[in-house]
Amino acid sequence: MSDKSAELKLWGAVLLKNKLIPEAKWTEFVSAYRKMEGSPDIGDVMLRKEFLTSKIIDVVGRKVEEVLSKQRAAGGAAPAAPPPKPAAAPAPHAAAPSKPAPPAKPPAAPAESGAIEVMGRGGDASAWKPSDAEWVEATQEHGPAAAAVADDAVRIDLDESVDAATSKIIKDDRPVIVPGKPTASFVAGAAPTAAAPPPASTVKAGGSVEAPTVSDDPEERITSPVAPNDMDAEAFALLKIAVEKGASDLHLASGSAPFMRLNGALTFMKDENDRLSPQRALRMVLGFMDDEQQQRYLRHHDLDFSYEHPELGRSRVNALEQFRGPDIIFRIIPRRVPTLKELGLPESLAKFTEWHQGLVLVTGPAGCGKSTTAAALINLVNQGRKDHIITVEDPVEFIHKSAGCNVTQRQVPNHTASFAAALKGALREDPDVIMIGEMRDLETVALAIRAAETGHLVIGTLQTKSAARTIDRVVDVFPSDQQAQIRTMLSESLRGIISQQLIPRADGKGRVASLEVLHVNTAVSNLIRDSKTFQLPSLMQTGRKIGQRLMDDSLQDLIESNTITKEEARKAAENPKRFL
Repeated sequence: MSDKSAELKLWGAVLLKNKLIPEAKWTEFVSAYRKMEGSPDIGDVMLRKEFLTSKIIDVVGRKVEEVLSKQRAAGGAAPAAPPPKPAAAPAPHAAAPSKPAPPAKPPAAPAESGAIEVMGRGGDASAWKPSDAEWVEATQEHGPAAAAVADDAVRIDLDESVDAATSKIIKDDRPVIVPGKPTASFVAGAAPTAAAPPPASTVKAGGSVEAPTVSDDPEERITSPVAPNDMDAEAFALLKIAVEKGASDLHLASGSAPFMRLNGALTFMKDENDRLSPQRALRMVLGFMDDEQQQRYLRHHDLDFSYEHPELGRSRVNALEQFRGPDIIFRIIPRRVPTLKELGLPESLAKFTEWHQGLVLVTGPAGCGKSTTAAALINLVNQGRKDHIITVEDPVEFIHKSAGCNVTQRQVPNHTASFAAALKGALREDPDVIMIGEMRDLETVALAIRAAETGHLVIGTLQTKSAARTIDRVVDVFPSDQQAQIRTMLSESLRGIISQQLIPRADGKGRVASLEVLHVNTAVSNLIRDSKTFQLPSLMQTGRKIGQRLMDDSLQDLIESNTITKEEARKAAENPKRFL
């Protein structure tokens, strides 16, 4: 075996024994390393490819060199006693004696015969105890997925600027509890009270934090480092500031300073270099979840849910795991359902709520306010009719209190397995109006059209940019041999399409909606049936008196009223040359 192969096996033995790298990640590194030309330094390659941090590489590298030195020395005339941790391998003798004296202490086992502790002497992985300085530095750089002890509440004066308010937020100088280990009070710059290697399941390549090891048994619980609903004080303060400032989104991301989306633009809430460490981000992410949500997130590393707080209102939340560690993103929902007037939408859209059967689609790119517009339409039905409304959402956003109507709201997957399952059930639940949070797949679209044909008003959302594209998207979901039939069904059941975008205002005070509105009449139905949707823009341009509106015409109206600039209009236009 070559010296480099022996060294590589020793690196693996040390790393795997001390649980410093997952086995799959080590296999990936070995495969990549063996494809490299020459014999590059293993530690340098690991650092360059971000498999480990420099502190861990330094500690492991010294241990590997120590073992190699002993093995080389054992191959020649061994000294009367083993050398005490030589800094470099001694040169082998030119000629070995015929009967070398046995070493006073057996040499370290080669990599093939077992794993090796980094600093241990008794064969126990927990015996690894580097110096306090090494341990504290390594913990600060890539520490375990640990929970901060309970934080004191942070009081924020919301009339303050963001910088002034966030300056009060608790800093990262709090004790840390290592899950599954005795409490070790790791504080920046201080020696630990109890040293233990970070669990293998908590350290990943690049220094990020990984959730605890997940069992294949779906019934087996995963130990969470944070108690359910134990909200982090700093995260609460940041969310409160975002709500007060009128932000649409809040991002708490590993490796980044917290930031929010205000009037469509991203704004950092702290200094850009004041980045969240993976362990702080994990503490924040898990603190917003109940026990069931924590289990789902720790098992799948991805979770959609809604969060509600008496002071902060409701938010649509996505938690995820990325290379640098955990992230959580909040879509902040207004406390009450806004009216069409408050949204800056024409009152003529209320006509869509007067239908007692048919399909109304609200479309647009992500983050354009589709859900809010759909909620405003449902609120109009709730206030003006005596019907049964069923909503299916992922997750439930606006809460509709039953007024004239009885409102049943179901959340996927909490209350039903899927949109399709909820829609199948809804047809047997005596509904008059059905609202679908997002028409994502063939089965959902088919059931929506079926419900519209069988005497229900269906309001759904899609991520498309114009009325013509929306019709083509709905048809293209189906197999080609069914598309002719679907066009016929859609031409009879479709009542209208609202396509919207949010455009930054010229005065910098928020965003305004630009709309494309299609009211389906006989002429529109004929174009849909005959697969001539490319003619829809011309038909809509000549039908402004009945409420038809093209996106570019809406943008032109906003420019003429000095609400938006031509530059912003070009970004959203179907024909950008019109706004040169």
